[in-house]
Amino acid sequence: MSLAITANDLIVVSQNQPRTTSLKVAEAFGKRHTHVLEKIQALDCSTEFSSANFLAHDQEIAIGKGAKRKSKVYEMTKDGFMFLVMGFTGKKAAQIKEAYINAFNEMSAKLYGKPAPAKKRQAKALPNGLTVEQQDTIKSLVKARVDALPSEKRAKAAITCWSSLKSKFGCTYKEIEPQHFTDAVSLVARVPLEGDFIPAGESEPQVINGVSRNHVYGLITHMDRLFMYWQQLAPALRALDSSWAPRLHDHIHSGACLARSIQRAHPEALRAEAISQRGLIS
Repeated sequence: MSLAITANDLIVVSQNQPRTTSLKVAEAFGKRHTHVLEKIQALDCSTEFSSANFLAHDQEIAIGKGAKRKSKVYEMTKDGFMFLVMGFTGKKAAQIKEAYINAFNEMSAKLYGKPAPAKKRQAKALPNGLTVEQQDTIKSLVKARVDALPSEKRAKAAITCWSSLKSKFGCTYKEIEPQHFTDAVSLVARVPLEGDFIPAGESEPQVINGVSRNHVYGLITHMDRLFMYWQQLAPALRALDSSWAPRLHDHIHSGACLARSIQRAHPEALRAEAISQRGLIS
């Protein structure tokens, strides 16, 4: 089932490019605008990606009973939007994402006279494989990780990401079964990439920015476990129409993003802590 939302409801044209805004995203997904702003500001993407896909400006917004106040509002491209809404889950959220993608493509067709690419891409979803939306999420994550590396490291890093998926699941990413989607995303987020690590010969102390390395590793490990358990618990809470489901999801997802950011910032120190705790030989 698709939502009856038009491109004009969701998309603005800025700098001759179709974009949406944080206000429109908040309205479409039924979230507070301040919540969407927090999500954007906490995104774990590179500076280059952020500057290319998010543009902030101040704007007067209505806050009820005729009152207005100045607020930061973000414009975002289609890529920025897809990165932002990766963690928005549930049947209704999926419908809104689909409506947004169709709206972006419709507006692109009007601007540039090109056919909407989404209609061509439907055939890429294999019968027992990932949906087109799930494929886009994995591709966006690979791109975000690769773009964060020095340019000379990117080609090899991309091959590493795709090869890791194929080695793990024994098939191309499009053929991965939908129930393994979360595992696939986790693998791409964690796979070591050359350029992420501190050069050989440089050692980190037993603290990270003044905090015990052991404590940081423990916090990240517990956050990863919590996120994994939440993936199993969330459908039940949503089925009960629990008001706690969206609140818990937002906090747990933000915590997991922050944990991954810390992990990428100090890969060698945390890997050394993992080895010392598990008794592994690198």
